[in-house]
Amino acid sequence: HVFFGSDDHKFYAVRVATGRAAWKYDAGSPIRSRPALTDELIIFGTDLGDVFALDLSGQLKWRFKTKRSVMSSPVVYEGMVFFGSSDSHLYTLEAKNGWSVWRYRTGKPVISSPVIANGNVHFGSVDGYVYALDASSGRERWKFKAGDQVTSSPAYFNGAIYIGGVDGKVYSLDAKTGKERWSYATGGAITGSPCVSDGIVYIGSTDQHVYALKA
Repeated sequence: HVFFGSDDHKFYAVRVATGRAAWKYDAGSPIRSRPALTDELIIFGTDLGDVFALDLSGQLKWRFKTKRSVMSSPVVYEGMVFFGSSDSHLYTLEAKNGWSVWRYRTGKPVISSPVIANGNVHFGSVDGYVYALDASSGRERWKFKAGDQVTSSPAYFNGAIYIGGVDGKVYSLDAKTGKERWSYATGGAITGSPCVSDGIVYIGSTDQHVYALKA
């Protein structure tokens, strides 16, 4: 199956062979986050701030409520699910039951989707910081001040975090310390997210260019 959410408030499971819906679930508001999949669950957020966990047949297993929209795509790591909310928090729940493990408050909405590397969860916030927190405890490891909002989602490669900023820069940060390794200024705001392949960082900018930078 292919799993995805839609602006029509429904989450779909579509059969790959036929393109027909195997099932759909009405989540009650638009779904803009990419789902996280485990062996047993499909987890996604909605514009009303709900995070749903469905089993593979589309039955609701649990539901968690935040105070504002969840556009951040959840990530599952060691039995926990991590995601940001526009209520300014990064949340961590037990994946099996949706119980809260910890939450971390930033200064503004968290639209960025987290990435986990070496036991730390990394993400950006509209408050202009990139954060690294201990995944098990939520304790802050470091934070880095960018030049403007950070709605981009980070990528991890070879000991570094790569992320874009609304200030138009691509940042390479040391994953252990948060210190800037390098930055590259584009001609427009970066709201999209980088990907890294074969040592090259690919990212788009609102200056209508796609960049390939050496990691």
